[in-house]
Amino acid sequence: MSLQASALVLLWLLVLVLTCVVVAIARELQRLRLQPGSSGGPAGRTVGPALAADLPGRSTPRVVLFLSTGCSTCERLLPVLDEIAGEYARRGREATFLTVYEEGPSLTPLAHVRAVGHQRALFEELAVTTTPTVTVWTVDGTIEIARPVGSPSLLSAAIDPLQTTV
Repeated sequence: MSLQASALVLLWLLVLVLTCVVVAIARELQRLRLQPGSSGGPAGRTVGPALAADLPGRSTPRVVLFLSTGCSTCERLLPVLDEIAGEYARRGREATFLTVYEEGPSLTPLAHVRAVGHQRALFEELAVTTTPTVTVWTVDGTIEIARPVGSPSLLSAAIDPLQTTV
């Protein structure tokens, strides 16, 4: 076999190996996205009483969306969260919908969602490192769901299990 043919075979083998690596990385990312909290995130934790008391809605389940000022994805999710919260209100379901910002002012006033504002301590306590991240809290402050949400469909899917608990 000539040198050129050997090089071509070697290149095709490298392409095959790289394809396998990319597929493995994509599968791992998908697994992490579908299993929030598996990497030490806030799911399953109980929020400390002092931090929980700072947020409105102590007597109802809470949906807390963690955001960053200047985040275009965060801004895109606000109307979706407001629509979901409005639907809960129209159905008479008990839940409090909140947005929490690590720093800076709230982005947009909403009809059915309360903006809590600057809450760096809550970000640090719950180890929230990615925005936007949605969490669903029980009345006692246990976080049932915690996952990064980068699209309206992921936000809706994350909040959907709440419909069975309220």
